[in-house]
Formats: sequence, C-alpha cells, structure tokens
Amino acid sequence: MADIAEMLTQQIQCIVAAEIHSLTLPQTRELMSNISRIRSFLDLKEAQVASHVTELTADDGPAMAELEMGLAGRLSKRESKNALARGAVLAESGGFADALQSGRVTGGHVDALAAALKKLAEDQRGQVLAREDDLVRRAASENVDAFAKHLVGVVARARVETETEVFERQRRSSYFKHWTDADGMVQLRGALDPERGEVLIGCLSHAVEALFHSFEHQNIAPQADGVDRNDHLRAHALMNLTDSGSHNPDAHRPQMASWRCDVSVIVDLDTLRAGLHEKSVCRTESGTQLPVEVVRRMACEADVMPVVLNGDGVPIDVGRAKRLATRAQRKALAATHDSCGIPGCTVPFVHCVPHHIEYWENGGRSDFNNLLPLCSRHHHAAHEGGWKIVLGCNRSVTVTLPDGRVLRE
Repeated sequence: MADIAEMLTQQIQCIVAAEIHSLTLPQTRELMSNISRIRSFLDLKEAQVASHVTELTADDGPAMAELEMGLAGRLSKRESKNALARGAVLAESGGFADALQSGRVTGGHVDALAAALKKLAEDQRGQVLAREDDLVRRAASENVDAFAKHLVGVVARARVETETEVFERQRRSSYFKHWTDADGMVQLRGALDPERGEVLIGCLSHAVEALFHSFEHQNIAPQADGVDRNDHLRAHALMNLTDSGSHNPDAHRPQMASWRCDVSVIVDLDTLRAGLHEKSVCRTESGTQLPVEVVRRMACEADVMPVVLNGDGVPIDVGRAKRLATRAQRKALAATHDSCGIPGCTVPFVHCVPHHIEYWENGGRSDFNNLLPLCSRHHHAAHEGGWKIVLGCNRSVTVTLPDGRVLRE
C-alpha cells in the first residue's frame, strides 16, 4: 500500500505542477495518463465505500444505500446507482479491483461489466466471472466501447439461448418512456427488439432523406451548441413522421403509409441457406444482429437487392457524375464496415458519413474504392485535423497523424 501511495503522490504532484498550455503533445498524453490512473484509483475507492454503505444499510434496503451515496458524495441518482453496482461487481471480482487500483482499466470498464452481469442469472454470472483474467486482459487493451461490445457476445454465450429465444426475450424487453427534464425539454428513452428497431430506423432515414430532397432542411433553425447537426435533423424528421401537415400544408411531410420502410440486412448466402457457421455475417446496416429465421422471414416479404462490391450488380462506382455517395454505395459500405473506418473507432456505421479519401474538390471520384465511412469526429480530423488516410486494395486502412504516428487496422 505504501508503494501505491507513493506512486499516487508523484502522479498528483505532476498533475498539479503541469503548465498545461506549454506542454507538447507527448507530455499532454503523459498528463492524461496520470489523470486516468488517479481517476481509476478514486473509482475503486468510491466503489469500495459503496459496497460498505450497502452492508451498513442492509436492513433499510437498497434505496437507503443509494440515498446515502447521493447525499455524502453529492452524486446524482444515476451516479449513485453506478457506484453501488460497481461496488457489487468488485466485491466479486478481485481481478478487476486490482486492475482498477493499478490503473490498467477504468471505472467505465467495470460499469460495462456490471451492466452485462445484470442481465444474467446467478449461475451464469459465475460462469462469466470465472473468466475474469481474460476479461481483465481484454479491458486493459480496449476502450470502454469496444469492451462493452465484446461483453455482448460473452453474455450471449453464458445464457446458452437459441437465436429464437434471444429474439423473443428482446421483444418482451421492448419499452418506451418519456419525461420532462429540469430545462423543460421532453426526454425520450426506449428499447426495441432488432426487427422493429430497424423498421423505425428505416422510417427515420427516409424522413431525413425527404428533408434534403425537399430542401426543407435549409429552413430549419441552426442547432444549439453541443447538438450534432444530424441529430438535430433527425428530431425534425421524427416530428414530420408524426405530423399530418395541418400546421403547414405546404411543407413536405413524408407519411409512413406512403412508402415501405427500408431495412438493410447484410447476410452471407451460406448463412441464409443453411444457418449459422463460423464466419457467418447476419446483421443490419446499423450493426444490429438478427436471428437467421427472422432474416429468412423478412426475405420472403422484401425486395432483395444484392450488394456487389465491384460494380457487377449495382452501380457503386459513379465517378464524377455525383458528389454524394449513392444509396447502393452506402449499402456496399455497410456490408464491409460495421463502424467508422478509422482503426479502433466503434461508432456504428449508421452514424457515419461516406468520406472521399481523395477529396472531391481535388478530383476524387465517388467510387467505392475512394469511399470510407467516418464518424463526425474523424471526418473533421480528416478534413481539418491533418489526418492522412490511405485505403488499401483489400480495404485495409492506414492513418498517418500530424505528429507522424501511424494507425493501422
């Protein structure tokens, strides 16, 4: 413990003494690393306190423990719940407690594990925690988003459910709720099973596209600071789906009944014919996994559009004829990328935009081999941040940062 105290003291002294505006980029990285280690240690101690508060208030129930944490730590209700859940997990997992103390993982990694374990029965939790050494190594090498995505598969294997059982459970777990926050904004929250969720996403995508084709988006007021422009447009598109147009008869109001929702499913032919195999691909454009039986049923009712990556079946290479990627090209990109194309980025494809590797304004063509999906942050980095992106012949990605560092897939 003395060694840990000495290490933390040195790190705190470095943080306090740092003249942040004079730091180089490598020095800034080291400072952030020190801050992360300190935060991990504090997360551990807060979780241990939460675990102890749970014991002290056992006779009064969980609500009292949550109240005590909130009052003493000036935490929100959600923060109190997270601290208590984190404490419960660390009480079961000494490996994650040690990793948190040493700064190898963060509190976010433990929160992801707590959320995953919450979905399991007691014996299933034991199966997962029996593999804590592997999970700790995984968490130490990945960011929180990637680790949480890995845990989805871990939970599925622990449940030992058939695809149909998973889908039925997801449908039973669907919900929608709303409330008004302190700022007077109506907050929405919900969860849908993969099939109905994709239908909603498809309807919303059509509504956003209709905004652009009608040029109505040009009349929409600018979004507030901190609000992404695309998210702002989706809010207007959602209202267009529910609005009969009575408030503005001249406005273009796409009605859900006037067109079929576009749900894109990426599945290999062998899986569709014979079921899951070791290299199966069976997901939606937004990255949602679907049971094969559901996909087969959807295929019976849907128009099937093959995604061919070399221009043999759909016009994915349009050269200079169009600046923006076509719908066929977007489907082709979705078939090869389930998230942002930058190595390590886990932002889902549905929240990305097709980026021209060789810029359009520099003569770049709107061809599949010149397009890569990028999230908003990395799209800005590519255009304004000086990031140089190279797309290999097998769609491998190499990124050279302004300081010379190289990221590879």
